Amino acid sequence: MLSEFMGPAIAAGNTVVFKPSEYTPGIMEALAEVFAQTDLPAGVFNLVYGAGEVGSELTEHPDVDAIGFIGSHTTADKIVRHAGLKPSILEANGNGPTVVCEDADLKKSGPRARLKRHFIVPARCAVQQKESSSMKKSMMNLLNT
Repeated sequence: MLSEFMGPAIAAGNTVVFKPSEYTPGIMEALAEVFAQTDLPAGVFNLVYGAGEVGSELTEHPDVDAIGFIGSHTTADKIVRHAGLKPSILEANGNGPTVVCEDADLKKSGPRARLKRHFIVPARCAVQQKESSSMKKSMMNLLNT
């Protein structure tokens, strides 16, 4: 999101309002703290929190000139319906990696990873580095069934 939308927008002299997912707001708070320590003028980078209704308000607000979004197809569809003729860049593929930790229950994580593999392309699967090849083999067997 930073490199695709925010960096170029700020470099071109625009302000940015960023609303992270309500499920993962923490990393953007850290980024806001980094921006606060730069010589970037106040108000150039703006961070707002909330669920879908906040995103809807931003999408429909008359002072929002363009929209950049990376996330689910469902949300992208809502943006398309509400944005009107605003320029929009939407990446609706949901291809975040699947991370399998050493204490994972493969019988539970395997079906979800398999679902992701078939319906969200390209799905990626990362197995914790120190894990043995037997765990990797077990996970691959679950993915291929």
